[in-house]
Formats: sequence, C-alpha cells, structure tokens
Amino acid sequence: MDEPYEHAVRMAAMDWLDRCTDFGRSFHLFPSQELRQGFRSHGGAMPLVGPQQGIWKPKGLSAALSIRTTYTPPGEPPPYEDALGGDGCLRYKYRGQDPRHADNRALRVAMEHALPLIWFWGVAPAVYEAIRPVWLIAEEASAHQFVVAVDEAQRVAAVGGAATETGRRYAERLTCLRVRQPLFRAQVITAYDQCCAMCRLKYVSLLDAAHILRDGHGLQEMQGVRLHLPSARRARPDPARLEERWEEFRHAG
Repeated sequence: MDEPYEHAVRMAAMDWLDRCTDFGRSFHLFPSQELRQGFRSHGGAMPLVGPQQGIWKPKGLSAALSIRTTYTPPGEPPPYEDALGGDGCLRYKYRGQDPRHADNRALRVAMEHALPLIWFWGVAPAVYEAIRPVWLIAEEASAHQFVVAVDEAQRVAAVGGAATETGRRYAERLTCLRVRQPLFRAQVITAYDQCCAMCRLKYVSLLDAAHILRDGHGLQEMQGVRLHLPSARRARPDPARLEERWEEFRHAG
C-alpha cells in the first residue's frame, strides 16, 4: 500500500466536500450524481461513491474511501441496520456476510491502517449528508459488521462490553453531535423545502430543526399562524406526538 497516496486522496476528497459546504457555513447536500462525478485528483476524476454499492474503493486505492447508508422513507425498514452498539458507537454492516468479499476486505484495510473514511447518509432519495472523517476501529465478524468512530475521542474509547457506563454515555453524546443532529436537521430542512414552517424564511443558515417532544425552544406571538408542511405526507410531523406535546404545553406550570 502507498500510504502517503491513500492519505493524500482522502484529504483532497474531504477538502472538496468542505469547499462545497463553505467549510460548514452553508447548507449543501450531495446528490448521488454529483458524488459519482467526484472531484479532480492527481489529474483525473475521482468518484466518491460507486454506482450502487455502499462500500466504495476507487481504482488505484487499496482501502475503501467511503461508505454509504441509503435513505429509508419513514415507516419503512432499512435494507441494512447500521445501528448504535451498546458502547455508544455506530456499526456498519458488511456487504453480504462473506468477510472475504472484496468490499469487506477494503474496509478491513482501512481499519488496519487507521485510514479516515467518509460516511454518506441518505436524507432524501439519492441525496446525502457527508459525515467526515470517520474511522473503523474494530470488526465484529460474528455480527458481520465494523465498529465506527465518528470522533477522535471515540477512536480511543473502549469497544463492546468493556465500555464503562460513563464511556458509553460519552460515546453516545459524540454520536449525537456528529451524526444524529446534522442528519435530523438535514432531513427536516429538506422535507420543508429549505423553508421555515412558520415565517417562510428561506435563508437556510438561520434555520434549525427541533423535535416535537422534549423541545426546549419557545415561540411567542405566533398564534393563528398557519404552518407550512412538507408536500410528502410521510415527512409530516406525527399528529399523535403533536397532540402529546400540546397537552404537555397546556399543563406546564
């Protein structure tokens, strides 16, 4: 393996993603077509995802460059369960169940050489949020999956049953900050057509997303304002949760 080249390609890929988002200052999601076109690297085009597969190792690299979790509509089961483990870290499933499959070997090489990857999460059909960098820190062959660290601190945390309760809660907090909150915001803003549900503001950098239950935000002088709802019914707020939140608000001291 040419480790300097492997690292150089990854840094160039992440720099390209950073520039697309103005280094986090602008809201930019990535259509799959844009990711397949990729960026310029060493005189040629370097795709960031493959045509279909979730694990992507471009030609010329020894290790996987990116992993992908496709969008699942509300209420439907995902094709792969990239779930949170008991240690607070996320898991990424093998391609199939054969650990010797070329894609799974490409992930193992990335893990063994501590190479950073990009995790593309679907927030709408064929549209992705880029979580980067992430690292593979362990393999759980019996469950056909790898353990993923989404933060430098998770890379040195205990994995699996050895994790303490404090360590698990800390790891979960990092996962929430690095993955869950950005994905939730991207999904909500996309569902609402990048427009505020109340005031119709379309300046995305000022928009935020809040959960219905246990929401810490307060709104005043909005009585009678009709909410803007997503055009897709499956993306709309759950009426039962809205009712529960309204009752909680009504009985608040």
